[in-house]
Amino acid sequence: RAPWPVRLLRSVERVGSAGHRPRRPDETPQSYCRALVAEGVVDDPRLVTVGEHLNAARYGPEWSAADDAARRQWCEAVVESVR
Repeated sequence: RAPWPVRLLRSVERVGSAGHRPRRPDETPQSYCRALVAEGVVDDPRLVTVGEHLNAARYGPEWSAADDAARRQWCEAVVESVR
């Protein structure tokens, strides 16, 4: 089972693909989420913050377990609402 950021990014990619905007190979999770909002594929600006959290989870320092759980739950709820 993949870590939550990987699973969540796959969900975001499915949303983008359904809106005819697949993720480009050079796009970070953050830039992809921003593009989905900017291009009108998703009209929920919270997805930009999801992208920031996905980038931090992938490239940034580790969070505490409590922070990680809270961020994961919030991000999952946002992605679920845009599906």
